[in-house]
This record gives sequence, C-alpha cells and structure tokens, in this order.
Amino acid sequence: MAKCGACGRYLSVTDGLTCGKCDATCHRGCLNLSEKVKISTSWMCPTCKSKVPRAGDNSNTPVMCQDVGDNSPVYKDIDIGLEIRLLRNELSEMRNELKDIRDNFAMLRDTMLEV
Repeated sequence: MAKCGACGRYLSVTDGLTCGKCDATCHRGCLNLSEKVKISTSWMCPTCKSKVPRAGDNSNTPVMCQDVGDNSPVYKDIDIGLEIRLLRNELSEMRNELKDIRDNFAMLRDTMLEV
C-alpha cells in the first residue's frame, strides 16, 4: 500500500491517483476530485504541475518587470512631508465628523428615551 502525497495516510490501489511524472499517489478526496471525474494517464500531482513552466511570454509580469528605483515616475517628485501633513488633516477632519455623528446619535437616543 502506498501513502497519500497530500495527507500521508495509506490508500488502497483503487482509491488513489498516480502521478504520471513522479509516481506519487494521492487520495481523490485530498485533491477535491470526485469518483466521476475521468483522469488521464498523464495526470500530474500538484507538486509536479507547479514545476512545469507556463507557456507564453512572461517577460512583463509583475515579478519580471523593470526595477522600481529612484528614476521611476511613480516615486518622482513626491514630497513625503506634504503627503503626511495632508493625511493628518484628512484624519483630523474625519475624527471631527465622527464626533459630530456620535453626538447626533446621542441626541437621537435621548430623544427616543423621552418619548
């Protein structure tokens, strides 16, 4: 009996799937595959499938894109001090608005209790 590559428990010959590349076996349940799903003989386990390079041009993916440095237009000419001051002002305004809302709810609650 072989052990499942996903959960490590023993599995019967009829219960498992065997990888066409590395001969690892897994329970159908561990792979979320029902008994009705037809599996080809070239089926690969998740480990082997993750090692297969993807087709197509991957040169412009986020991982492979150009380095972001000082010359990047995203970070060019940003005054961080100004950004922090603007953020503080926005937070202060929001705090005042929330205080007004809280006071309005308190007045509403007091009015409802009097009725």
